[in-house]
Amino acid sequence: MAVGALEPQFYAEMLDKLDLKGNQDVPPQMAVSEWGTLRKILAERFASRTQEEWCRIFEGSDACVTPVLGIEDLMKYPHHAARRFMVPNKGDSEETATPAPRLSRTPAKTPEDVGPPPSPGHSTVPVLLEYGFSEQEINRLALQGAISGPSLPRPASL
Repeated sequence: MAVGALEPQFYAEMLDKLDLKGNQDVPPQMAVSEWGTLRKILAERFASRTQEEWCRIFEGSDACVTPVLGIEDLMKYPHHAARRFMVPNKGDSEETATPAPRLSRTPAKTPEDVGPPPSPGHSTVPVLLEYGFSEQEINRLALQGAISGPSLPRPASL
């Protein structure tokens, strides 16, 4: 679980949901020298239940506590699904995250609009040519393993 309860009211709500409110062993929120103790208390409390159980407990609260999700679980999470966090690329079966934040007056194009992002090294040659490198120098750098790209030779050791 990820905790972002920085403001006092959110922190108090988090302690309440964790059933730690009023617990004398919990150090004050801003006692920096005791954050190690606080971290240990929170870790032990979170380890006492499953992530699914904690999600139910914190659902709809202002405690600023959310699950840490693996990439495979992102789309199943209701918050992300409702906001179309991941969408298919234009003309592709792969999915890509949508831009964030979403601005109403200047909306960004989504992967559905423009297609998948370019592959790593896609612009290596054009950029180096623009900065005055010759094709021979670029090929030498590629063969040395200093740069890579889809149209560049690969070093013999790879």
